[in-house]
Amino acid sequence: MVGPGVLLTDAQWARIEPLLPDRTPRRGARWRDHREVIDAIAWRFQTGSQWLHLPEKYGNWQGGCNRLRMWAVGGTWERVFTALMAQADADEDLNRAVSVDSTIVRAHQHAAGARKKGPRPASRTIRKHLRKRGIRAVIPIPADQRGHRLRRGSQGGRPPAFDRNAYKQRNTVERCINKLKQWRGIATHYDKTAAIYLAGLHLAGIFIWSAR
Repeated sequence: MVGPGVLLTDAQWARIEPLLPDRTPRRGARWRDHREVIDAIAWRFQTGSQWLHLPEKYGNWQGGCNRLRMWAVGGTWERVFTALMAQADADEDLNRAVSVDSTIVRAHQHAAGARKKGPRPASRTIRKHLRKRGIRAVIPIPADQRGHRLRRGSQGGRPPAFDRNAYKQRNTVERCINKLKQWRGIATHYDKTAAIYLAGLHLAGIFIWSAR
C-alpha cells in the first residue's frame, strides 16, 4: 500500500467486490467499474493530488469524485471496512487491542473554508471524556499539572492512576497512525469536510485489511 498509484491486487479485489453495491442501481445508468473507480480514489488519497490531475488510465475524474462523496454519505466505505474487520475476526486473524492516541494532521490551504470545531482538547479534557465512558486512560500527567497538584497540597486531589506497562503498548496505535500517514492525502488534510476525510481513512483501512 506504500507509494502513489498502488492498485488493488486480484486477491484484494476478490475480498472487496462482494461487499460493494450492485453496479446497476434502481435509478439511473449503470455505474462505472467499481475497481477502476476505487483505484482512482485511492490514487487521489495516496498522492494528495487534485482531482483534475487524475491520470487518464483511471477514467473521468468527476466519476471518482462523485462516487467518493456518494459512498461517504451513504456509509458504503464504513460498511466495507467493518465487514473486512468482521471477516478477520471470524478467521481469528484479529488480535484486539483497543488503543486511542492523538496525532496532528495540519489542514492544507486547499482545505480552507471549512467550519472550525474549536481548539484541540488537552490531556485533562481527554481523560474526562474517557472517564465518562468507563474507559481507563493511560495518559502520563504533564509536568505542569503535576507541579500544580503538589503546590495545592491536600487540595490538589488524588493524581490519576498511570500504568507504565500499559503505556508501553502505545506503539500499537502509533504504528497504525504511521501506516495511514503513508497516504499523503491523509497525512496532509486536503479535504474540506470531515465526511470525505473519514472516507479516506476507511479506504486506507480497506487496502490494509484486504491485503492480509
